[in-house]
Amino acid sequence: MYTYQENFADFIKARDLGEKCEINEEMYDYFLEVLPPCFMSRAVVLCDGSVVRADFGFAEGAEVATAFWRKGNKFFAQKIR
Repeated sequence: MYTYQENFADFIKARDLGEKCEINEEMYDYFLEVLPPCFMSRAVVLCDGSVVRADFGFAEGAEVATAFWRKGNKFFAQKIR
C-alpha cells in the first residue's frame, strides 16, 4: 500500500507506469484536495482495460488523468486511457 508519508515517490513511479496502486485514505484525500478534480463520479477505462466507477480524477496540466476510487474500505488509483 502506498502512503503519502512513506513512499510517495514510489507511488508516482508506479502510477506513471500504469499500475493499479492501493493507497491509504490520507493519499486519497491529498489528491482530492491538492487541485480541483478534472472529473467526479464517472465510469472510466483504466490502463489495464478494466472499467471502474471512479470517485474523481486528477491531472496536472496536459498529463493523463489518474482515477481514484474506493472498494469497501480500500482506496485505489490508476491512470486512465
